[in-house]
Amino acid sequence: MDGKKERSSKFNQWSRLWTKWEEWLKENNLTPLEACIRHALSMPQIEKVVVGVDSANQLQEIITAAEGNLPMLPSSLFCHDEKLLSPHLWSQL
Repeated sequence: MDGKKERSSKFNQWSRLWTKWEEWLKENNLTPLEACIRHALSMPQIEKVVVGVDSANQLQEIITAAEGNLPMLPSSLFCHDEKLLSPHLWSQL
């Protein structure tokens, strides 16, 4: 999956962050799904993760993606911009 093709152009203002993200994924041989689901599951304050699926195949992909460890996230991937972090604000981009 090429994130650039999948991502709406309204998120281009964070293109440097996306580049770092894609490089980190490649360096660690992870898919975006693996990184995201493992990140959520690695947080001690999160006991369960709720996901939505369209098919049994998607559910199996998520279950498989959750298996394994998450490499340490570099500080360059941290973002505190509420416009990116809060989906309810995306319609305003």
